[in-house]
Amino acid sequence: MSFLASLFEAPEARASIHDPEIAAMFLDHQNSAGIPVTPDSAMRSAAIYACVRVLAEDLASLPLQMFRRLSDGSRVLATEHPLYRVVHQAPNSWQTASEFRYGLVEAAALRGTSYARIVARRGQRMLVPLNPDRTRVKLGDDYRLAYEHYDAAGRRQVFTQEEVLRIPHLTRDGVEPVSPIRLHAETVAQNLLTTRYTNTFLKNGGRPPGFIKMDQPFKDNEARLNFAGQLKKQIGGENRGATLVLEQAEYKAIGVSNEDAQLAEICNMSLLEICRIYRVPPHMIQHLDRATWGNIEHQAIGHVVHTLGPWIVRIEQALTRDLLTEDEQEEFFFEHNVDGLLRGDSKTRTENFLKARQGGWLSINDIRRILNLSPIEDGDDYLQPMNMAPVGSAAASGEDSPAPPPSPENSNGGT
Repeated sequence: MSFLASLFEAPEARASIHDPEIAAMFLDHQNSAGIPVTPDSAMRSAAIYACVRVLAEDLASLPLQMFRRLSDGSRVLATEHPLYRVVHQAPNSWQTASEFRYGLVEAAALRGTSYARIVARRGQRMLVPLNPDRTRVKLGDDYRLAYEHYDAAGRRQVFTQEEVLRIPHLTRDGVEPVSPIRLHAETVAQNLLTTRYTNTFLKNGGRPPGFIKMDQPFKDNEARLNFAGQLKKQIGGENRGATLVLEQAEYKAIGVSNEDAQLAEICNMSLLEICRIYRVPPHMIQHLDRATWGNIEHQAIGHVVHTLGPWIVRIEQALTRDLLTEDEQEEFFFEHNVDGLLRGDSKTRTENFLKARQGGWLSINDIRRILNLSPIEDGDDYLQPMNMAPVGSAAASGEDSPAPPPSPENSNGGT
């Protein structure tokens, strides 16, 4: 048995875990609501789906590029490197870069970690997503990771650390992933339960549960069944919600009304709790109670900085660690471009470009490139304000400044 294989049990010992009933015992997190909570069932919650979608779509839509550091401290796009196309355009033959990164973020957000196999073929590398539900990771005695994966057909494969791209979101010890869904199963169950209750309430015509009190008992069971059948015809099916007409009987509702139970407040709080789990601002999932025209732009910037920022750092560092050799890491790096998400309204952007142009740190063509416009002739010149000079220079201190030109009246010694 190889060292990698020795980190995991034998295939025979693992066979039972693929039995659906046994797997359900481990995958379904029990909670006080009695609702099975898994990453897949949690996606039936509109709030969780929206939060995961916000994270995955926003990160997948950001341009991700590979750069090379130059000796003078500047950088250029590393378009000649074979990994540039893998991360920027197509990681494999059937996915675009956006589709691939969407799946990685979605898996990490729901299951704690996402994986992709690094495949070298015909001198080229490509990335193949691995199902995190069928992947286990272990830390060996040599402090290297090893991965055990079962494909859809049940075939077992073991990969080395160098063969897998791993993007962790939440882990127990830096290695074993922890699903945010299972960690917050109670909160997720509450969200699902309020949705289920609301649907059941509407299915019953918006009528709370109750009982019918008769003035006198039924003669026999047949009479009771006949009354129930007539009642069902009167208010069931297409007649659901119709006015109930009773003779010698009284309907009494039981339980607490939705107003008394503060159902709307519970639903609202449940939604906010889901947002807290993923650190997604409520306005990003169309919950606009606290959003105003005055603060929405700042909230959007906060979303980029505080919500997407940690994910961006996590992805960039994982790509550098797993795709580049130690020597390459000194020269190359990956970076997301978030300028498109941070830009303000047209007036603010125009003012910023004007200041940058007048301040001398952007040229006309620099600004046109940001706006996706073609460069113009002589547009690469930079301006320098006339009242500015390098610190310590004669012009800045006022020493040895050139004498002003003579006035026309005194140029020829005239009076």
